[in-house]
Amino acid sequence: MKVLSIDKLKRRIKLIPETSIDLLNVYRLVEPGDTVYSETTREVKKERAYGEVDSERVKIKIGIEVSKKTADPLMKRISLLGIVKYVDRELDIIKKHHTIHLEPEKPVEIESRDRFPFLLSLAKTAATKITHEILCISIDDEKFAVIHISNAGAKILRTRDLTPPVKTLTQYQEDDSFRRNVEEVIKIVEEELEPRRKIEVILLGPSVMIERFSKEIKARKPELGRLIKRHISASSGGIEGFLEAMRTGAIGRNLKPLEDAFIVEDAIRQASKNPELAKMGVEEVYKAISSGKRGIVLVTENYLWSSLEDSRIQLILSEAEKGRIELRTILSGTEAAEKVDSLGGIVMINK
Repeated sequence: MKVLSIDKLKRRIKLIPETSIDLLNVYRLVEPGDTVYSETTREVKKERAYGEVDSERVKIKIGIEVSKKTADPLMKRISLLGIVKYVDRELDIIKKHHTIHLEPEKPVEIESRDRFPFLLSLAKTAATKITHEILCISIDDEKFAVIHISNAGAKILRTRDLTPPVKTLTQYQEDDSFRRNVEEVIKIVEEELEPRRKIEVILLGPSVMIERFSKEIKARKPELGRLIKRHISASSGGIEGFLEAMRTGAIGRNLKPLEDAFIVEDAIRQASKNPELAKMGVEEVYKAISSGKRGIVLVTENYLWSSLEDSRIQLILSEAEKGRIELRTILSGTEAAEKVDSLGGIVMINK
């Protein structure tokens, strides 16, 4: 979530949702009676001097007083329906019905008299989030993977099987095979780095392998070698080594998918040691919260999108807004989300 401006006097915040989880947060906070501003396009008819009428599509800023909100779990899009109360052009649309669709990377302004403190809290949280990106090269002597990590998730960019070492090869032949593997990896990494030069690069895998690989890169491509900021030891490379490092927190916890992985592993450990503290599935979690239990609730992104209209989920979200429970939305498409989904899509660990 990018916060562009805050106007405390008008109780208005301008922001850009960057992920579908950001959209979920906006959905939770916008209520009927709030005013939402967004840019859109509209067809405007014009009469020419010679009497002909034609039209053109122009960009306008429009503000509506929200009367209803809906969420589309398939498209992961939020729609806000309401009455037009502001437009920055002379158009006859004031007091007419209009729908604003919220999507990632589309700026939106929200003005709320009653819920401005919650919007302000969301903005402050967004401002403290680290926004850098990581390119992870996970490698051993048989395989490698290149993974891009940001707050939006972890995306596998490339995977490849390498030429494995053969015991019967001479030292020269083995070195030659290793150099060919390095050349192949360098070529792929450079292709992936091209559009994203401002990024932290880490090497991950068996320590002997990554030390040797790092030394070879620095000798061949010093500019690429300078981008490598960290070496992380793992029992293997490829996707397996990357997932291992995610679970243990070895890569860190400063980006959302990394923190998600660590939190889910920690919750599973706690549930294994003290099963009575764990509540699984929406009904168990709902009953625990309704009875006054407090703790951390983990819910997957896809489950939340598909259950926003469930009254039990609405109560859970309300309790989270009031600070009575800690709510963590787990990015879908990750190993952490798969584990939570296998337990019902939503899990609570009591304090």
